[in-house]
Amino acid sequence: MAALLCALIFAAVQPAAALAQPKPPETALEGRAVLPADTFAGGPPSGSRLEEETKGGRTPPFEGQPVGGVSTILDAGEGEYLAMADNGFGKKENSADFLLRAYRIRPDFETAGGAAGTFRFRKTSCSYATRIGWSRSGSRTKSRRTGS
Repeated sequence: MAALLCALIFAAVQPAAALAQPKPPETALEGRAVLPADTFAGGPPSGSRLEEETKGGRTPPFEGQPVGGVSTILDAGEGEYLAMADNGFGKKENSADFLLRAYRIRPDFETAGGAAGTFRFRKTSCSYATRIGWSRSGSRTKSRRTGS
């Protein structure tokens, strides 16, 4: 009973401001850019081992390497970003022909001012593919690293 009484007294003497949660900062979407799902970069065909539920209504193999499925974006300065391609098509078993890559992208953000909302991209060299912790099935050369 004494503990409850102490808790009530403590709550009564605390200023309301000390108990109030800080208001989160205001945020607003200022622009957006869309990379179509069917965006492919040069390279060997990909997606040959996709399972039916992961094809998304498309018919593999695809002519080239998918650019979408970005897992990391870093600011490269001057309106460009480095975008690391995701880990393939979801599993090691179906990603042997997916190449690990990084892309240099430049979004043209759609805004109220009327920009296009599109991307320009180009493949860039990367060394992270040599640091992954498993063997890469489907690697045919030292310069070709796959997602499997």
